[in-house]
Amino acid sequence: SAPVTMTAEDVQRDKAPLLSVNDDNGGSNVDDATGYTRYFSSHTLKILTFGQAISLMLCGTGVTSQGLEYYYGVSLPTTQSFLNYIFLSVVFLPWMYRQDQLWSTLQTKWKRYLLLSLIDVEGNFLTVKAYQKTTLTSVQVLDCFTIVTVLVLSYAVLKHHYTRAQYAFVGLCAIGMATVIVADSQHDSSSASNRLLGDFLAIGGSILYGLSNVAEEHVVKSGSIVEFLGMLGLGGAIISGIQMAIVERDALRSVHWSGGVVGLMLGYNVFLFLLYAMIPVLVRRSSATLVNLSFLTSDVYSVLFGIFLFHAQMSWLYILGFIIILVGLFGYTRAESQAETGTLFNVTATTAERQRLTSTSSDNGGSQA
Repeated sequence: SAPVTMTAEDVQRDKAPLLSVNDDNGGSNVDDATGYTRYFSSHTLKILTFGQAISLMLCGTGVTSQGLEYYYGVSLPTTQSFLNYIFLSVVFLPWMYRQDQLWSTLQTKWKRYLLLSLIDVEGNFLTVKAYQKTTLTSVQVLDCFTIVTVLVLSYAVLKHHYTRAQYAFVGLCAIGMATVIVADSQHDSSSASNRLLGDFLAIGGSILYGLSNVAEEHVVKSGSIVEFLGMLGLGGAIISGIQMAIVERDALRSVHWSGGVVGLMLGYNVFLFLLYAMIPVLVRRSSATLVNLSFLTSDVYSVLFGIFLFHAQMSWLYILGFIIILVGLFGYTRAESQAETGTLFNVTATTAERQRLTSTSSDNGGSQA
């Protein structure tokens, strides 16, 4: 029988690049060692940059949330997140409707998305409440349990297999985070009202975050990002709306809705909306593990903003920890790319696919001869 011909366009049909990369020879030099190394370095930097952009969005939510409590004494974790879920619904549900996905998804998948929304809402709620009960340092230490949860669930559920290099660079990121935590502990003057309860809340939030991240990776890699964000927004709005009416009803009545409060509340939700919209893109092109490792630098960014906004103190340990984390992220990104059959951003065909193309081309050439 005649050999099956596979073109590069067929390979890339469902793998549109997040960031376009053009080589000087129109992609013909993908097997050239120098060109591949140059592309690989560029590709790694793009992943790191995108991950740090997400980390800055997370920092923005922390700074605006802290501003609400620091300047106005407002702490409404469910109410703050409720507006973000409304934004997600308003933006992505009409998009689903235009793609004829809305009604079929509501009929067949509403239970799983409602469960995922519940996990997401309560993960946010438990973590914010943990900050009120225990110290900042304790929450940061216990939040790292999210990475452990993601690693275990990714291995058990998503069947990811990590290399020794990936484990080593995760450990390096953990060392960097430990350095940041030591720096925080030197300046952490917060009074813990119930440290034990706060620690359990932080652990619970970390586990829920891990569950949410792994479920998100499974959904967006096998389905639609628009569907995921639209249904998460709908379910999150329903659950957080009910919880807000029950838990934060009295607190809402006592808030003086000044321009500053409204501005910070809107700022918080803009950052949170961008965070939610960007995470699935990186998860699809890499993994939930890389996303959570990228989050580790957000504490350093928060300190930098806190110096000017909340009179926080800066230690050289923050800079050291930041550098260690970035080195770990860079190494993990390269190790993850090398462990896979193709690149994370899928700009060119994978090595195996290029070999198949070469073999097919040779067969065709031989038969024509």
